[in-house]
Amino acid sequence: MRVCVLTVGRSAFSQPLYGKEAASLQRAGHAVTIIAPCLASEDPADPTTNPLGIRVVSLMRMGWGTRREKLQALPRLLRLALRERADVYQAMELQSLLVGAIVKLLTRARLVYDAREHYPLAIAVNSRRGPVATRLIYAVFWLLEALLIRLFVDHAFAVDRGCLERFERFGRPASLLTNYPRLTFAPAELPPREERPADRPFHLLYTGFTRRRVAVVETIQAVALLRDAGIPVQATFLGLVDDEPFVRECREAIAALGVQDSVRLVGRVGPEEVRRYLAEADCGSLLYHPTPYTEYVTHPVKLFEYMAWGLPVICSNLPNMSRFVRDGEYGLVVDPRDPADIAAAITRLARDRSLAARFSANGRRAFLERHHWEVLEPGYVGVFAQLAPDAPRSGPAGVERAESGALPGD
Repeated sequence: MRVCVLTVGRSAFSQPLYGKEAASLQRAGHAVTIIAPCLASEDPADPTTNPLGIRVVSLMRMGWGTRREKLQALPRLLRLALRERADVYQAMELQSLLVGAIVKLLTRARLVYDAREHYPLAIAVNSRRGPVATRLIYAVFWLLEALLIRLFVDHAFAVDRGCLERFERFGRPASLLTNYPRLTFAPAELPPREERPADRPFHLLYTGFTRRRVAVVETIQAVALLRDAGIPVQATFLGLVDDEPFVRECREAIAALGVQDSVRLVGRVGPEEVRRYLAEADCGSLLYHPTPYTEYVTHPVKLFEYMAWGLPVICSNLPNMSRFVRDGEYGLVVDPRDPADIAAAITRLARDRSLAARFSANGRRAFLERHHWEVLEPGYVGVFAQLAPDAPRSGPAGVERAESGALPGD
């Protein structure tokens, strides 16, 4: 069966898309094509970039796409998608879902929606408008997503139970597909962590977008408090920067507090570099400010990446995320707006080795037993088997009430 994956919001070779979903479909015997942006350093014809040999059609070259670039790419995405004449199209975000709906209307192909986040809420919050405009933007995109799912989508994958319940109300088949890494993301046997010498700084690591809703400035202030208390700490922030003015504010805070040797804003690095940082870290940061978006988020992928590498976490006291961390005993929960609270949590993990080791073991065990991609893979691939051209088609979208195929592992 020919499967074509559509996205304007992520690189063709991002691990959730290329390393997990496309790889699983290829192993199941499907002919997979990805139509997506490629970073300037990515060459689809280069085996080092594309070791699986998956067919990749470059939508555009970019450092990281702006909203305008993504919108301008939609007509080209539609033209390229129509050329593929695939049996099933998978849309990776709301913009590409609109393209997928047009393709389905013109070709009668089947359409899958893979919602990696609550897109209407993310679009509204990232618009950085006032409260009234934000609510209006959210309502418009919520309605657009609801109509597209109800009228065109044959199956929707939801990143968490909140999205799953919303999709089920739209009357279409839906399954849970949480952001779990592959088992191979971390070694089968983690190298033993050497006893940290008293003079070696405790290493706090954050991986992901460096943006305003991340408690970067508060972490910088916490590092300064710990320095004044004689507790050496190293804080590292990895990941793409999509808010340059905010990063300038962070650098100014680093300079003003004199912690240039203790805080690093590294930016984007390759997968192997990320693993090196994870292997060297003592704990992982999940410190987000409370916003309508972060209060909704339950399971950011970095949480499971930290667990895979046996890192205890320091997590914001946001309702969904903190409940998961507390229930599993994977780390400590703090107020992300309070540098003293962050500093106290770092101090506790740095000084109480047995507590840190317990959090580490709990997270690593949970990852190996249930929070990895291989748990979800059979259900994911099984959906495409049900959508094969010779599989029976359901009635008109929105008429049939399908059973939810909630996948294991949440």
